[in-house]
Amino acid sequence: MSKPATMKELVFQALDNLPAMLEWEKIQAKQIRAKYEALCKEGFTEQQALDLCKVWRT
Repeated sequence: MSKPATMKELVFQALDNLPAMLEWEKIQAKQIRAKYEALCKEGFTEQQALDLCKVWRT
């Protein structure tokens, strides 16, 4: 069994993963925007579409 990671190791691990995490956020933003636009196109008001996207994100 391996030893638990130290706080310093966890911080460095998080920093190493930061570029991938930021790229994931870009992908999610594109998905949310596409959902918003599709909802508006299907007849939802802008506010309804926004509210539905907020619920989806949480």
